[in-house]
Amino acid sequence: MKKAITIVCLAAVLVALLTVDRSSAAAPALSGKMTKLQYLIGAWSCQTKLPAMGKEPAGTHAGTISFEVEPGNTVGYDVSATAYSAAGFLGYLAPKQVWWSSGSDNFGGVTFETSANGNVMTGMTYWGGKHISSRDTITKTSDTKYEDLFEIQQAGKWTLGADSLCTKTSNTPG
Repeated sequence: MKKAITIVCLAAVLVALLTVDRSSAAAPALSGKMTKLQYLIGAWSCQTKLPAMGKEPAGTHAGTISFEVEPGNTVGYDVSATAYSAAGFLGYLAPKQVWWSSGSDNFGGVTFETSANGNVMTGMTYWGGKHISSRDTITKTSDTKYEDLFEIQQAGKWTLGADSLCTKTSNTPG
């Protein structure tokens, strides 16, 4: 009898989980210093300006980025564009009072940056077999628009790596 009740209870839980309308469920909320990033949670459409690289000419490319709340009060992100994808995390390390960002892409590029304010992140990018100083300046223009200016340091000067202008398309991560 106990076994039958347990099976019925598990079945009821499974049915409840399968019938929850996830689109109407509230997005998990960030806490503490991370609340300043809550506006990012959801799906975004981006136009990204890239400089000429190697044999590729400069141009503007369309893509998407999706942000979601992850365990540990962090934000995970996934970028998708034609022939490009990347993923990473954003967080705040309270004991050290430092913001951090880490990510990697399908070309083997890896970036780790930190910041005192969470708006201008600086650090290192490993790309093309080289360590390069990098800087991300994130400018929120509204809850539905932001710019991410990624720069790399070459010969002592900051140069364009990518400049993304993004517009929110959904409050639900894609």
